[in-house]
Amino acid sequence: MTKLIGIMILMILSELSAWACTCAAGNLCRSLTHSNFIFIGRVMHRSGSEIQFTVEERFKGVDLSATTMQMSTDPCGDSFDIGERYVVFATKFGDLVTAGGCSLSGPVAKSESVIAFLRSWRDGTNETTLRGLVSANGGGFSDSIDRPHARAQRLSNVEVWAQSADGASFVALTNERGVFNMQRVPPGTYALVASLPGYEMNERRRNEVEVPKSTCGEVSLDLWNASRIAGVLWNSHGSPTRGVEVQLARVENDKPQWPVRSVTNEDGRFEFRSVPLGTYVVGVNVDSAPSSVVPFAPRYYPLATSIKEAHRLEVRGPDVWDKVDFVLSDRVDTRELLIEFQWWDGTPISNASVEVTADRSDGRQYESFHRYSDEAGRVRCSLMTDRAYQISFQNLLWKDDWERIHETLRVPAGRDPVRLKFVAPKSLDARTRKTPESGAKFNDVCP
Repeated sequence: MTKLIGIMILMILSELSAWACTCAAGNLCRSLTHSNFIFIGRVMHRSGSEIQFTVEERFKGVDLSATTMQMSTDPCGDSFDIGERYVVFATKFGDLVTAGGCSLSGPVAKSESVIAFLRSWRDGTNETTLRGLVSANGGGFSDSIDRPHARAQRLSNVEVWAQSADGASFVALTNERGVFNMQRVPPGTYALVASLPGYEMNERRRNEVEVPKSTCGEVSLDLWNASRIAGVLWNSHGSPTRGVEVQLARVENDKPQWPVRSVTNEDGRFEFRSVPLGTYVVGVNVDSAPSSVVPFAPRYYPLATSIKEAHRLEVRGPDVWDKVDFVLSDRVDTRELLIEFQWWDGTPISNASVEVTADRSDGRQYESFHRYSDEAGRVRCSLMTDRAYQISFQNLLWKDDWERIHETLRVPAGRDPVRLKFVAPKSLDARTRKTPESGAKFNDVCP
């Protein structure tokens, strides 16, 4: 039975091979902790996914009497060639042993730092270590200290601080490979901060690492250009526009690539921070037509109506543009959408969700958005007047739970306001057993 489970796991890994191999950058500390067998061996025989090694040097889990190791390889272990020597990290699933995957298994010739660390760990000469690397602008996501990625931009001379929960602090500088090592670090959880002039950390990301006893903790940190692109979005009457989604898009061959957004505040101001190197345009609906959520024709900084005419912003370092102001195009025709949710006893439902989807039968672009009822049980937004919509009452949200609502209405195109009311039957009322969970905090502002 355990062998069958192991085979099923291997089959699942095969189905997910495209994903699995993307994580093969390798983390030595994680591989050291989670691998059952670690050794250096030479491939003597291979048949499909079955492979046999002769054991040359043992680090973990391999009996002193064992001279060979028989195992399977997962989809990321396909590089094991007959006659070649490898450092192998293998995991046991029941009776099945697999090598490769998201560990640091690899050719001996490319594993000098891995083997040196394993030898000192095995011999007890190393001390508990916190190790890591620092890369620029997201380049460290698929990078590894011991398996460097050719395209990653590693940063040297970065000051890295690590602080434990009890207030103990350690500091180190990255070397020319962007790597830092903190020796004799007590086991525990550490929060890390990295500092380099011209760069900044992502304030929304928690950079923490666990350092187990007698091994090591390993972390990848990203620093981003201390660049900023900001401005004010005005309407045609000269007033700042609140609650409109402004987009920043990298441009390649006059085409926007994966725009990121910033919604204007009460003063009409938008801001993009930590912008990676590249060429960008700023605008409204930079890659799409008007929709209910952004009911405005495309407009680009400063006065352009097409991306070819838009001004390019070249980010080459910690550059700052603080006056990227432009005027919004006139609003396309919309109509009000108001939905009221009530319980069977007439009290408002504050934990309902609804999906609004445009009818695509006329060949229009896909348009869909979600909204959540507020404390008054209301969802208020806008719809385009020139298209039909499907309104789906989706879920009731409870703390640690949700319940599906099966009700859908079709709203034809038109100019009249749309006012709908949903009354939940007593059979859906779980208020005496569950705590309602409001999702209104996730609502975008309707322009």
